[in-house]
Amino acid sequence: MGLFQKKSKGLSSLPDLPEPPAAPFPRSRLDLPKFEPPKFPDLPELPSYKPMGEPKRFTPPSLEIPIRKPPTMTHEDIEVGRKAPLFVKISKYRSVLTSINHIKAKIQEAENILAKLDDIKSEEDRELESWHASINEIKEKLLHIDENLFEA
Repeated sequence: MGLFQKKSKGLSSLPDLPEPPAAPFPRSRLDLPKFEPPKFPDLPELPSYKPMGEPKRFTPPSLEIPIRKPPTMTHEDIEVGRKAPLFVKISKYRSVLTSINHIKAKIQEAENILAKLDDIKSEEDRELESWHASINEIKEKLLHIDENLFEA
């Protein structure tokens, strides 16, 4: 059973459509009215251009951002030898201690990684030295073989 089969009922007997009405447009160019362009009044003359010397260049305003400096304390502001009590909340003190311990652990981890990198680098240098020695040994053997071949 096809989806796009022609239906046999009713399609073949459509009524004829009437002719469209005639267009109101002229049929040839001769029937068109003559077109005349509009006449504009004469324009006044423009003043002559006289350069006024060197053109001025635009310089943008400076956008310097002032740098705020922390207030400085003089010797009069600080009494030498006097220790004032410092009050810190215990929660803040504990969070500072936690942060310091965390930083110490990260520093220790970084030192361990650097030590491992130094070991790897020294091992790599030893390998490279052995490769250079092997290449030099091969060169010497080739020179010896070359001398023995060309003596004969």
